Amino acid sequence: MPRKRQLFPHHWSPYLERSRTSLDKVLDLDRLGWKGGWDLQDWKVNIALEDHIPAFLSRPHPLTAPGDGVELHPGLVIGEVSRHFDSKTTGSIHGWLQHNLGFSGVGVGLRVASFGLGVGTLGLRGSSTAQFDVDTTSRDDLVSDGFVAVFDAEDRGRVDTLRVIAPGEQAVREMVTAVIRSFGLEMGEDCWRDQALQGLSPAIANAFETEIPYVSDRLNAILRQPVERRSMVRVLGVPIHQRVLLGGAIAFNGDNQWHQLFPIRFLRDLVDEISRISSANGLPLRGSREIASGT
Repeated sequence: MPRKRQLFPHHWSPYLERSRTSLDKVLDLDRLGWKGGWDLQDWKVNIALEDHIPAFLSRPHPLTAPGDGVELHPGLVIGEVSRHFDSKTTGSIHGWLQHNLGFSGVGVGLRVASFGLGVGTLGLRGSSTAQFDVDTTSRDDLVSDGFVAVFDAEDRGRVDTLRVIAPGEQAVREMVTAVIRSFGLEMGEDCWRDQALQGLSPAIANAFETEIPYVSDRLNAILRQPVERRSMVRVLGVPIHQRVLLGGAIAFNGDNQWHQLFPIRFLRDLVDEISRISSANGLPLRGSREIASGT
């Protein structure tokens, strides 16, 4: 998308925000014959996003449901679970650098009558000594684990497998933030709408709940049971490879409660809400569903 002409300096935002309820009356750009309406519409969408998205985030959100690319796989039996813990590594480098630099030379001069003759040499020598120590520490987040589970599934009378991937909770929140960031870039980098979404990203990343660690524990508990006593599960997710799902939700036989993994429905509803707000303020978006379906 070509770079837009900026209508207002960004540091004007607090002052213009005070007049957001009567923006058209304050500016009265139609009466003045303003032709660069794209910038004004971009600002209007920015204001609308900041007004409406927090209300959207505060509402209860339904869990992922089958349809629109989300597959339901019932009658699965757990065969393998592999946990993956989020880890962080911190480090520091400390030490010293010493440099010695010196000049040396010799010169000889001779005067003959009214003429002078001189010969000399100049040398530069030096040495550098460095000593550094590196300390690193890695810590696993023991309450934020993801997992990869392989289920046995019957397909037309033969045994097949289904792999379900559930990233750790922190990774899920970072992935949602990255999708929203890419959505903002599609609108135009550093435009008003992009800035609004960047400002809302922390609230968006914390607006949903996941039960990934609990599901991981529950699957391992089932796996410890004898094969004949292992209960079946149902899984909802988006296919990302042959017989591989990004897990959206899982339900265990015996209880009808779905446990959320990756918030597929939330993310798609959010993108639809952003698209609706943008269209209502004169800037319809293209490809919003494709961006959300990229999960």
